[in-house]
Amino acid sequence: MHGPLRVLEAARELRDEVNRFLDHPKSRPLYADQLRRAAQSVAANIREGFGRKRGKDRQRFLGYAVASAEETDEHLHGNWKAERLREKRYWFYHNRIAVIVKMINPLLGD
Repeated sequence: MHGPLRVLEAARELRDEVNRFLDHPKSRPLYADQLRRAAQSVAANIREGFGRKRGKDRQRFLGYAVASAEETDEHLHGNWKAERLREKRYWFYHNRIAVIVKMINPLLGD
């Protein structure tokens, strides 16, 4: 995958990692449904945005992807603070989300 769609691959990896966390038999996550939907929404909105012409429509969906990334991080943060997610794992997810947002931000000007 090349160009701006590298961000889509990063979002898919985030989604898959979050799903593994949620599906782990010893996991007792909070906000599981919201977390799963938010993580999926990051990749889905990036994909939908790039399925549209450049302009306001694309920017709107990429903006939704940023918002979903932030929501994903908030649910993960809540799990960390409730001791449902190890600190090291939370920061791994948090940093991945920060990179995804940084990858999307320059595309919002397209």
